[in-house]
Amino acid sequence: MIAHAVQEEVRARLRRAEQEHAIDDLLAVKRVSPELGLSPQIAPIQAFVERELERLEHLKPARTDRREIEPLLSDLFRTVLAETWG
Repeated sequence: MIAHAVQEEVRARLRRAEQEHAIDDLLAVKRVSPELGLSPQIAPIQAFVERELERLEHLKPARTDRREIEPLLSDLFRTVLAETWG
C-alpha cells in the first residue's frame, strides 16, 4: 500500500515537472514572438487543460456549499462590472 502511494506521488511530481517545463518553454516563445494564435498546442499544457475541464464539468457543489458561494460570486460579478464599466 505504501509503495503504491509513493509510486503515485512520484508520478504526480513528474507530471507537474513536465507541465512546469512546458510552461517555461511556452513563456520563452511568447517573450520573443507576436501573438498570432498560430503556434501549435503544447501537449503537456493541453493535456492538463483537458483534464481540468473534464474534472470541472463533473464537479457539482452541494446545495449547502452553493449558499456560501453565491454571495461571493455575486460580489465578484459586481466588482468586475464596476471595474469594467465604472
